[in-house]
Amino acid sequence: MNSQASSFRAFAISLDGKATELAELPATGASPESAYVWTHLHVQQEGAREWLLDEAKLDRTVVEAMMAEDTRPRALFKDDDVMLIFRAMNLHEGEPPEEMISLRIWIDERRVITTRLRDIKAVEEIQASIASGQSPASPAELLKSITSRMFARMEPFLDDLEDSIAAVEEQIASGSELDLCEGMLPMRRQVAVFRRYVTPQKTVLQKLHEHPIPCLCSEDQQHFGEELDRVTRYVEEIDELSA
Repeated sequence: MNSQASSFRAFAISLDGKATELAELPATGASPESAYVWTHLHVQQEGAREWLLDEAKLDRTVVEAMMAEDTRPRALFKDDDVMLIFRAMNLHEGEPPEEMISLRIWIDERRVITTRLRDIKAVEEIQASIASGQSPASPAELLKSITSRMFARMEPFLDDLEDSIAAVEEQIASGSELDLCEGMLPMRRQVAVFRRYVTPQKTVLQKLHEHPIPCLCSEDQQHFGEELDRVTRYVEEIDELSA
């Protein structure tokens, strides 16, 4: 089993913003003195599925989505709570960044539960920030921090890809002997893969922006409206690169 598969991190965030890292997977909900608890699991961790079902008390449909190894971005609303699946840039050295890594998120008023198959830079940065004493004040603030970091990392990659395609097209237009297939096909493949994962995230953000749930206030929904604008722009850029 992957060495990451036996790992988890869990934080109890107190009402005054202080965080306590937990040595064991937490019980069902946050304690009275905690604002919320964030639990981050590997999908291959032994006992993870049972914990999600028996301790976290998540619906079986939600658990299956949280534990799936092959995922597409989506939003699943369950009463007053929501499960989200996003894709983050693959920033592992030597790997294609467009082969995006899945992050599954359950959020309610007192808990955030996230699961992953691979490490995600945005999550690691937030964990480091919490460990250093800077904690998101609520589940909604944590969700906003995660998504903002994930989507911000897409822009430099898209810009570089656009520049690379433009450079190859310019060479071809100027009569260069550069073979069109050799020059363009790898980048076209990157565009296609990127499009597959970015486009449905626009729908997820639209649902977050429009669907009222207790753990998100109007200000939070406005934030996701801004993220929706950003990802809509990415999708439009991808469509232009596909033309």
